[in-house]
Amino acid sequence: MGDVFDNGGGNEQTFNLAELIQGWRIGIPKIQKGGEIRLIVPPGLGYGSNAVGPIPGNSVLDFNIQLLNTQ
Repeated sequence: MGDVFDNGGGNEQTFNLAELIQGWRIGIPKIQKGGEIRLIVPPGLGYGSNAVGPIPGNSVLDFNIQLLNTQ
């Protein structure tokens, strides 16, 4: 079990796909508008051996993502 490092504060968030970690750039396009996905991202597709904020290096990242809209 891990720690939650960002839950969006319960608010909708907007991201530029090109600026996200590689795991999201691969996974997000697989979701249709209104869909949901669980992405388990290995370190090589996340932050690698680098620590980022509260996330230790070599972390496996586990995301639950709901795609509300695309542009």
